[in-house]
Amino acid sequence: VRPIGLDRIREHHVFETFDELIKEMKQNDIPERAVLLKRMKTELLSNVSTWKLLSNQSSQYGVTKTNQHQTEIQDLKDELNELEEKKKLLIKQRNKLNNEYDQMMIKSRNDINDMITQNQKEIQKYEQI
Repeated sequence: VRPIGLDRIREHHVFETFDELIKEMKQNDIPERAVLLKRMKTELLSNVSTWKLLSNQSSQYGVTKTNQHQTEIQDLKDELNELEEKKKLLIKQRNKLNNEYDQMMIKSRNDINDMITQNQKEIQKYEQI
């Protein structure tokens, strides 16, 4: 698999071919075409160097963003774990308080029932008198 754009060998052959064409044009007494080809070669060299620069920068940007996203993902996973632990703790506290409430309600009902029976006994005592 070759990278996007020209690889080094093809690049070398393309520019070598340009050099040969320029030499041929100079030798065949067509200097205007040789000058144009030389300008084209210079423009191509500029484009290739710009392409390489942009390619390197985009690769670096991609790696940087990937690393940044990896740390963000890890931070979010850590936060999720903390929230799950907090949820478990809150569930335990809720269950404990629900049990305490249930115990208080049972005790309260028992106290009320005891009071009712005691009052009924007192009423029966006074009714006998």
